[in-house]
Amino acid sequence: MSSEPISDSTEPDGSGSVELDITGMTCSSCAMRVEKRLNKMPGVVATVNYATERAHVEHSVGLDTAELVAAVESTGYGASVHEPIRRRGTDEVTD
Repeated sequence: MSSEPISDSTEPDGSGSVELDITGMTCSSCAMRVEKRLNKMPGVVATVNYATERAHVEHSVGLDTAELVAAVESTGYGASVHEPIRRRGTDEVTD
């Protein structure tokens, strides 16, 4: 499995956080299921927001996004690293 480095914010010790876009959730129970699965991973503290279809994941050293995405996919949902939208012609970033 190829690993993709965590891109949102990484501390000098390798820990940090990442936002994941989650697809396929149809209710708050779905969000709870994804959150529970992510939180079973060593060194991970995750919160999943059904309304925004996004997971915020705090992680420890040595974790890559491929592992996080695989964990979400193992629950039957889709996941990808959230990419903020840049307004054309400006440096302004929106979520």
